[in-house]
Amino acid sequence: MVRRLLALTLTIVVPVGVVAQTQGPKPTIPPGPPSRGFAVALLSEGIDYRRPAIAAKLARDGEGVIVGWDAIDGDQRPFLADGPATRLVELSPTLIAPFRLDLASAASWERALLVLARTPARVAVVSAPPSKLVFSGRWDAPMVARPEILFIVPADDEPSVQTAAANVIVVASLRSAGQPTAGRSGVDLILAAAATTREA
Repeated sequence: MVRRLLALTLTIVVPVGVVAQTQGPKPTIPPGPPSRGFAVALLSEGIDYRRPAIAAKLARDGEGVIVGWDAIDGDQRPFLADGPATRLVELSPTLIAPFRLDLASAASWERALLVLARTPARVAVVSAPPSKLVFSGRWDAPMVARPEILFIVPADDEPSVQTAAANVIVVASLRSAGQPTAGRSGVDLILAAAATTREA
């Protein structure tokens, strides 16, 4: 079902004649069985899914096809060689539905979120902080337009970057000295290891 929806979406959001931005031939995603359970969408510039440990964490539909999308190239291979977001997949305790997009392009966000809305994932982690999401208006505008999805965004040091959106959570981490590593304002949640919390 998801495969059919993604195929349908491709015909809607990728106009004929558009030249896709590519990084050369992308590898095929390693095969895997259909998955069950909770899945989180990962919105990034792409992941390196060639390793078996990464491929094993990808959410898949009933046919074993990944639940994910490349909003730049218009296919189901959201690949970036040695992509830094790959580390997030390694650390995730849940299945991941990967989406590759240009995080600074409103049009790329629109294409990615159109597909994401047709998947079972209702929580999405954004790999870049607000100051890297450069739009003509509000940085969280594409997320506000999808209130049915909860977005988790890493904080950064830009004091002017905040959100009042009910479906966007800005998260910072805590240094051992008890100070947030980022996001001195506009932070909704601070994560810390137990030992760090005791020191704070």
